[in-house]
Amino acid sequence: MNDDQNASTSDQDRDPKTGQWLAKNRGAEVHGAVTLARRGDEVLTPELRDSIDAFRSAVLSDLGGEENLTALERGLVQRVIEIQTICALLAQDIARRGVMTASGKQRSSVARLYAGIDRYQRLSHQLGLQRRAKDVSLTIEGYMAKKRAEMASRETKEPGQ
Repeated sequence: MNDDQNASTSDQDRDPKTGQWLAKNRGAEVHGAVTLARRGDEVLTPELRDSIDAFRSAVLSDLGGEENLTALERGLVQRVIEIQTICALLAQDIARRGVMTASGKQRSSVARLYAGIDRYQRLSHQLGLQRRAKDVSLTIEGYMAKKRAEMASRETKEPGQ
């Protein structure tokens, strides 16, 4: 952010009479993690969103499908996806602005990226690195009964269609 952007954000986020910060101000929004937390998916480019969706599908497939995961495993998968997203945003920031500042110091986003990679690795090890087979113990009769029940359920929810 340049000084003009900082000034306009500060002017909009402060009370004109007292100069104090207003509720829900954006004055502390200084890096991608805060932006992502505040604005969510709107900060993601379509390409990054597609990449994240593909990664999520691949992880769930590797783990045998979402239906075969425990609640804790689903939570870990969600955290891994979030960390993957934040790491991608930090990597984009580093690619755009460079590793070093104008004064020759390492950017804080580099340290944050390393911390994100470390957290990503720890959570990935908790989930396991081995692929899991999907549960295919369902017989054809069981599958047909399940599909009939789903169709009956839809018909009761959508009368006349």
